[in-house]
Amino acid sequence: MPLQTAPETLLAIPGGRALLDWFGHAPRFHDAEILSFDLVGGGAATLRLHAWTLLRETDAQGYYLTERHAVVTLTLRGIERLECRDLDAVPAIVFDLAILPDPRGFEVEWTSSVGLQGALLAREIEIGLTPGRPA
Repeated sequence: MPLQTAPETLLAIPGGRALLDWFGHAPRFHDAEILSFDLVGGGAATLRLHAWTLLRETDAQGYYLTERHAVVTLTLRGIERLECRDLDAVPAIVFDLAILPDPRGFEVEWTSSVGLQGALLAREIEIGLTPGRPA
């Protein structure tokens, strides 16, 4: 079963409303590129992703068109649990990513098509969004 973030969960997170407004729904981050995953000490980490909306239309070569590109940054504090596989494989391609409520905070879990995948439990999470493609 695919991972899915509920819109209500995003609304409970600083920056979550902006994410919902930009994409028009709670994104699954399918095919998003993990640009970086940094453990910054003190039980904190940042996960930066390049995400977009995939359209049903294709270009002349048959590739699906995309829109609403953005760099999404998840800032995580008070990490209590961290499980990662292929930590040295960044950039990576996300298959699904979900932010799930937990009595201790939030669980962030992602599967990968290529490279880094993992799960973590953090007491706090904040979402940053920068419209456009990464530099």
